[in-house]
Amino acid sequence: MLTRVPGAGVTQDRYRVVAAPIARRLWNIDVRGLQNLPGQGPAVVCANHVSFLDSVFLMLETPRRISFVG
Repeated sequence: MLTRVPGAGVTQDRYRVVAAPIARRLWNIDVRGLQNLPGQGPAVVCANHVSFLDSVFLMLETPRRISFVG
């Protein structure tokens, strides 16, 4: 049996509250296709990365908790 431990998800929520307004003022973040992301359940997000910051912006602008595979 797996036990869920708060960690990255809680950190993402806090990060969005603090960093998202700052990032939106510093950068022009363009998100397309967000309406295709289901509100719940599994989903695969394939982002077209231009820079390292794209993964950070993806976490800020996605309304769900996400996990990265690297």
